[in-house]
Formats: sequence, structure tokens, C-alpha cells
Amino acid sequence: MKKVIIVLILCVVFVFGVAVGASGAVKQEEVKAIINHGLKMVLNGKDFAPKGADGQPMRPLTYKGSTYLPVRAIAEALSIAVDYDASSQTVYLGEKGKTPLSSEHFSHHWYCQLSFDQSQLFVNGKQYQSGILYTGKDGFSEMGGFVYPKGQFQKFGGVACLEDNDGTTDEVTIKIREKDQSGKVLKELNVKKGESIAFEIDIPEIQQLYIQNLIYERVPKNTQPDIMVIADPYFK
Repeated sequence: MKKVIIVLILCVVFVFGVAVGASGAVKQEEVKAIINHGLKMVLNGKDFAPKGADGQPMRPLTYKGSTYLPVRAIAEALSIAVDYDASSQTVYLGEKGKTPLSSEHFSHHWYCQLSFDQSQLFVNGKQYQSGILYTGKDGFSEMGGFVYPKGQFQKFGGVACLEDNDGTTDEVTIKIREKDQSGKVLKELNVKKGESIAFEIDIPEIQQLYIQNLIYERVPKNTQPDIMVIADPYFK
């Protein structure tokens, strides 16, 4: 939250670093500002020179005694998610309101799907609305799916659930990795049968996540749980 406040104080959409389209419904005013080549910036004790998406330097602007800095470059340097909605001309910094995971932000890889079928999502006595659901059967070794925050969100969360009525699977390990199967583990969830574990992780600037469960990391190994799901997944 402190980082978000800093960015809000320092930055405006004046030099956001993306094309902000004109709109007849929004009042716009042309102003005369000075490109301040002499202003130096230090971030966490080190010299900092913000750059745009094209890699070119973005200089601060001075207007009526105030200095305006590039929002996207500053936010990314502080590990704060930044997004722009052209339809409403709104800049989002840090957390948004809770946004349920949609098909647009998910693709399956190994024996899982993003399900909205509530008959599949009644787990441990609770009804969920959506879930990244394991769909494998005997012989299938991995649950895997890709989630695409696209750098637009600050957090990813949900409820990791395991239900096993036939007594074969006592515990599973669900890993949330950055990028793919070999990416950095951002969160490891050890879920015992009958458990539902809520979690939330920071994902600023991350473009892609990989949800993974391996058959040899189950207890006992090589077993097939009745229901294994990240229920009600969401972004913030």
C-alpha cells in the first residue's frame, strides 16, 4: 500500500507511456510544459532513468511548479502492477477490485480445465462458482494449466481444495510457478484431503503463471484424487 501511495503522489497520466486516446465526452486542455533534462532521480539509493516501452528515455515534465513523472516506468520500477483502460480512460495502479479468472486469462496444458460447472465445484461441503479443476484419471501424471495476468494485476488468489472419498489420496502439492513448468515457484500449497486453503500471492509485472501438480508429489504417490481444484480463482 505504501508503494501505491508513493506512486499516486509522484505520478499522473500526463506521461503514462501508452497512447491515451481523445474522447469527445472527456474534457481535455492543452498546456505548455517544460521537459526537465536537469532533474535526476534516485530509486532505493541507485540512479534511476525511466524509459518507455520502446526503450527510449522518458524525461520528467515541469508544469506550474510541479514535476510529472512517467507512471508506467515508475510503477514497474517499484514492482506495482499498472494497467490502462482506454474505454474509461482510467489508469490502475496496484490492486484492482477482485476480478474472477476468465477463459481469456487461462489455457489448459495437462489434464485440467477452467470449469464453471457448479456440479463439479461442490468441494468439502462448499459450493464454488469456478475453478481450475484437475481432470486426469489413472495413468495421467501431471495437472498443469497456464494463467495469464499479463502484468495487469497485483495479486492472484483462490482456494486450493482436495476431496477424496475413496481413500486413495491423503495429500497433494500444488505449485504456482512463474511462466512455465521450470519457472520460479511463487507459492507451494500442501493440501490434505478435506482441506480448503485460501491463498493470495503478489504477481506485479508477471505475464504468465503455471499451475502444477505432479503425480509423484501426491501422498501416497501415483494416486488419483476425486477432486483437486483451485476454486474461485481471481486477480486483484
